[in-house]
Amino acid sequence: MKKKCVTNCQQPFFSVESQNICVYLSSRVISLDNIETYCATEVYGAEPFTGRLTDDGLKDFRKALMDYIAIPNRVLIGMQRGVDSMQRPTDFFKFSNDEGSVKENEYGLWASDPEYYDCGVVSYSKDFKVIPVKCDDKAMYMCEKKEEPCRDSYVRYIDYYGKCLVVVPDKENYMYAGIQCDNGKGHLFPYKSSDDTRSVASAIYSSVTIDGGIYAGLQKKSTGEWVYENGVKETSDSRWDSDDDREKDCAVYRFQRDGTLALFSMDCDMQHRVLCVGEFSTKL
Repeated sequence: MKKKCVTNCQQPFFSVESQNICVYLSSRVISLDNIETYCATEVYGAEPFTGRLTDDGLKDFRKALMDYIAIPNRVLIGMQRGVDSMQRPTDFFKFSNDEGSVKENEYGLWASDPEYYDCGVVSYSKDFKVIPVKCDDKAMYMCEKKEEPCRDSYVRYIDYYGKCLVVVPDKENYMYAGIQCDNGKGHLFPYKSSDDTRSVASAIYSSVTIDGGIYAGLQKKSTGEWVYENGVKETSDSRWDSDDDREKDCAVYRFQRDGTLALFSMDCDMQHRVLCVGEFSTKL
């Protein structure tokens, strides 16, 4: 039987053309035990997609996903201009969580001159440099949780290259963002140097848009092998992020620093975004 040619997919699905499938990204995280019921009821009788994407399919999926999601371009971080004993502004910026300070002209991540501003937002369109802003300006914000484990019942903290972070989609000014982070057992993330850029970039790409990762249908067996739910083994090391230890039992797709997708290991007992699949023929 000849395979259908899918070039356009009915909303809310989008096309992975090289694999001739239409996929739907779940609107929320779900328990993996409920994936079949979710797909069948949420998106018109669709089925879970838990197979291996081809190399071209992974590229197509990444491209479609980048067109589909909205990446936040202004994210508040934990740094604010200090004041002296007379409450006059100084040329030092203090990092949140009492993690020190830096002289204004020695901070290497500015995207522009901060002379007239007292706070900063990270911008992915500026290669994750920091745009100076007024502290009353509202933006999404990045919280960090210091205490182990990197999990919380109410806030979806994820380990992004050793930093336990979440980007909160609500827009607040600096003061209220700090209060909200504190309420979520964290603090505004002190973005100190380019050593943290990889963590910041992955969080901005992945936190709001895909809640830290999309379940790839891939699980680790007792033998240590990684096998998709349809029985196909994952044997390509290049699919994985080079720093992932693969110690956990499920794999998700997550964005790396350069915006590419890679596999990362996460706990299967966590809730994850999932993919559902449906096929639609195109009228030629």
